[in-house]
Amino acid sequence: MTNETILRASEASGYSVETILGRDRHLPICKVRFAIMAALRRNGDKLEYIACVLNRHFDTVRYGLREAEMWSRRDPQFREFMERIA
Repeated sequence: MTNETILRASEASGYSVETILGRDRHLPICKVRFAIMAALRRNGDKLEYIACVLNRHFDTVRYGLREAEMWSRRDPQFREFMERIA
């Protein structure tokens, strides 16, 4: 079963769930993942859970949360996307 936040992010971004969960490291897709990580964390999910649903290592999630914080300060569109999928 796919997490609802991932489904919302897929619909809002236009990227497939498979692409989001895949290994593509291009910035636009990574930013979608960062937003998902931040949304899940804001919902109270543990880092281990976030890593599991995104098929990522725990340290990757910690990095992604830092990136999400940085992008949310710099980019109003990113911040709006995060709020939309939360």
